[in-house]
Amino acid sequence: MKNFKFWIRIISYIFITLIILILIFQNSNIVEFKFLGLLFSAPLVFLLLICLFLGFLLGMLTILIIYPKNTNKNI
Repeated sequence: MKNFKFWIRIISYIFITLIILILIFQNSNIVEFKFLGLLFSAPLVFLLLICLFLGFLLGMLTILIIYPKNTNKNI
C-alpha cells in the first residue's frame, strides 16, 4: 500500500507539471500590463511563472502561519 501511494503521488506531480508546461508554452506571446501606473511589456510566460511562484509562496506562508511548529513544549 505504501508503494501505491508513492506512485500515485509521483504520477500526480508529473500530471501537474505537464499541465503547467502546456499552459506556459501555449501562452508565449508578448503582453502589456500596467502596475502602479507604469506600463510594462513582457512575455506572458514570464507573468504566468511569477504568478505561479507568488501563489506557491503565499500558500506556504499561510500554512506556516496556520500550523506553526512549536519546538518549546515544556509540559
